[in-house]
Amino acid sequence: MVQVLKTADEVEQYLKKGRYALLYCVTDWCGPCHYFRPIVTEVHEDWYARRMPLYEVNIDELGHLAKLYKVKKVPTLFVMYGKKNIERIEGKLSKEQLEELLAGILE
Repeated sequence: MVQVLKTADEVEQYLKKGRYALLYCVTDWCGPCHYFRPIVTEVHEDWYARRMPLYEVNIDELGHLAKLYKVKKVPTLFVMYGKKNIERIEGKLSKEQLEELLAGILE
């Protein structure tokens, strides 16, 4: 299940817990973001929901996060451990590509 974070305080609160999390950075106007979101959600629910949360952030609304994490393309999916970026995935991938990539990072 995707949890949409609306404020910088929410992002700070959830990422400081010191565990793995997926942070999905999007914008409302981004076509690939809308295409990739169901894939990210499905892979998360199938494989990782018990191990880590999935957070979505609209970087048009929280632009300072785009600067902080140097988001240059959308969609961008980060694998985080606490506030540390473990992996950055830019653009859209197929379900199989995302599963393979996350398995290589997290297993």
